[in-house]
Amino acid sequence: MHKGLRVVVVSGPDGSSDRDLTDPIQVIRVGVPYRASMGFWSRIYSFIRYVIAAWWTTIWIRPRLIYASSTPLTVGLVALCTLRPFIFEVRDLWPQAPIELKALQNPILIRLAHWLAKVSYRNAQAVVVLSPPMANVIRPHNKRMVIVPNFAMPYSRIQLEQAIKDRNQSVYDRTRQGHDKPYLLFYGGAIGPANGIPKLLEICRQLSNTPDCRWQLVLAPESGRTLSSDLQEAIKIGKILLLDYLDQAALQAYLRTVNAMLVSFDDYPSLQTTSPNKLFLGLSVGLPMVMACQGWHTDMVVASRAGYWFQPSNFMAEGGPSVNQNLAQYLKTIENPTCNATNSQAAWELSQSFSTEKAQLTISNLILDILGKR
Repeated sequence: MHKGLRVVVVSGPDGSSDRDLTDPIQVIRVGVPYRASMGFWSRIYSFIRYVIAAWWTTIWIRPRLIYASSTPLTVGLVALCTLRPFIFEVRDLWPQAPIELKALQNPILIRLAHWLAKVSYRNAQAVVVLSPPMANVIRPHNKRMVIVPNFAMPYSRIQLEQAIKDRNQSVYDRTRQGHDKPYLLFYGGAIGPANGIPKLLEICRQLSNTPDCRWQLVLAPESGRTLSSDLQEAIKIGKILLLDYLDQAALQAYLRTVNAMLVSFDDYPSLQTTSPNKLFLGLSVGLPMVMACQGWHTDMVVASRAGYWFQPSNFMAEGGPSVNQNLAQYLKTIENPTCNATNSQAAWELSQSFSTEKAQLTISNLILDILGKR
């Protein structure tokens, strides 16, 4: 029970169907496999299987209210077919994103996807979006809009100070051990068509070819993702450090040893509206951010002095000389412990606006309002 409500989560990870009770939330797994490494039609088939399994499961639960979180867009179909009131959470602008990335090219499927998106928006009791630009796109279809970006639990001030000490100690230890790249620039997001792989390679080139640059690019890709041949070659010759997949506990521990976090997306309009969870995780632990993308998130980071926008030289740059300075020059600046601590403090302060507690309270109040319990 949550504030007098019974909460049931219908999910679809790999494995056989099972029913686990995790007090106070019941989790029902419908056992539909899905991996980011799947091909387009395999993912479509997985989405269809999930729609059918989730719909069948949900109609037997008979919920008073459904909280449908998309992607994929087909989650909206589950909510619509159950004929129950629902809140529609939009985590990515579908179908705009797959259309721009040319993952969705069939004109019939494109029309169906646009139709499903509009029907889901218009029939929802409310729409939750992850960024202001998303709200601007969807607001014409539903006026009851709540913006809740991704979030993380910020460090306490004591934890932040300890993390800064740990990172400085990590640099000292790596230098003492003879590493010529004692500073670590960490990228822990997905590695796919949306993430601008050429940008990652350009950043790697900048780091490798700049004299006295003491930074190493570290990748920790999601499990199951096949790396491009160019990335594999950069890893093979030591230009990029590759880590095995990190679970949440291992990731939290590793972030106490890195010195900045990288966020990268390709240059598509829909991707400028995203709300990457790794950004908010990095802010919450006080990491200076390096943004290899454009959008509301980059504007926010730069304005708060929590990080820097790097536009690789082989991409069209905008924003004037103050934006288009050399990445290595910025990283050289935050090698200074005082500068790094200043950036870390700014990142941590920005994270206070995106705490887990605030996000949960916003969504909880919305649910209770719709159910008439406030």
